[in-house]
Amino acid sequence: MASRLIALTLGVGLAISAMSVNAQELRDPTRPPAGMSAPSADFRADGGGLQAVMISPTRRAAIINGQTVVLGGNYGNERLIEVSEGRAVLENEHGRRELRVFSNLGMQRRAAAPAKQHLRIKPAGVAADKGKP
Repeated sequence: MASRLIALTLGVGLAISAMSVNAQELRDPTRPPAGMSAPSADFRADGGGLQAVMISPTRRAAIINGQTVVLGGNYGNERLIEVSEGRAVLENEHGRRELRVFSNLGMQRRAAAPAKQHLRIKPAGVAADKGKP
């Protein structure tokens, strides 16, 4: 009886391993297409690589070329001395450098469009029925 159980367990194990060898690898749907690659370490989309700024009541930081740098922290040989909406300022012994998010796209800030008001439209039959007793 024990030898049959061992043989059955071994057979099931071999069948499962054979199926996994022939199984196709599933593609990660969140992965970028094959032609796209991750930005290199020297990626500078806008001449400075500022990708985002994070501003909260307790903390200010900037994401520069994929690296999160807190206010007062270092990015290479430069120090982050200012973070405001859409920009960050780095400083080193040679001077200051201002980075902007999407500065090379020619984007301009516009005032928000006023919200549309919804109109109530009554069906034609309702108005016509009002005059009838």
